[in-house]
Amino acid sequence: AILRETGNRKGLAWQLTNVGLNHRNMGNYGDAMEYFMESLKVSREISDSLTIIEALLAIGFTYSYVEKWNDALNYQHQALKIYTQMNDSLGIARIYNDMGVTNMRAGNLGVALKQHQAALAIRLKSTEHYYTFASYLYIGNIYEKLNRLPEAIANYEAGLKYIKYSEFFVSGIDAQLNLGIVYLKTSEYEKAMDAFSSALELSLKIKDGTSEAQASMYIAKVWLAKGEPRRALSWLRKAEKAAPESAIVFLGETYQSIAETYFK
Repeated sequence: AILRETGNRKGLAWQLTNVGLNHRNMGNYGDAMEYFMESLKVSREISDSLTIIEALLAIGFTYSYVEKWNDALNYQHQALKIYTQMNDSLGIARIYNDMGVTNMRAGNLGVALKQHQAALAIRLKSTEHYYTFASYLYIGNIYEKLNRLPEAIANYEAGLKYIKYSEFFVSGIDAQLNLGIVYLKTSEYEKAMDAFSSALELSLKIKDGTSEAQASMYIAKVWLAKGEPRRALSWLRKAEKAAPESAIVFLGETYQSIAETYFK
């Protein structure tokens, strides 16, 4: 209300987008969209490129949450055109990344792969270490879905070299877990164990119970694959102990693994 009264239209556009994001985080997509659309309208009236882009991307991701992929890509493409006109290479990389995520979720893996690779090529020329890491992670994930496991491993490992520059430790844990899972699929048990152990170490460092439980459960899977069910069981018990009660789905998976291990 204050922003409307003072005539600070740029501030109003930002605030409308922020309120919309809060609604979206709570799952109120209809309310979120109303705020984003009003933000876009105000932004276009004052011709402010950055607030226009943020509104377009907020709308795009909201469409992707409700699986309206073409609508999502349409708004993301509009943002891409603005960044291209501004000659903002990191902005362009950001949109390629967003479109890659949308296409990946829509199942268009080939297109998504090219978009994430385009984002990575731009980011490798910059000092954006965290986003470079994120691009490698997305690319590794797509290769894993395509069952191109050597390429998945190469990208996860390349990305992990960048995680030391980042404070986003949870992303580093995810990358180590993903790498370990691929090594488990290719029966490279020692390398899988190293990756899961690194994830466990990082989980303990940041006191993240869910990640600690996940890493412990995967270590158990390695021992099971190596024909050591007793060792697997002790790690499953550690996973059970570490998992917070809120991780119901994960606990269910752990108990199933414990039952199977007892059977073996």
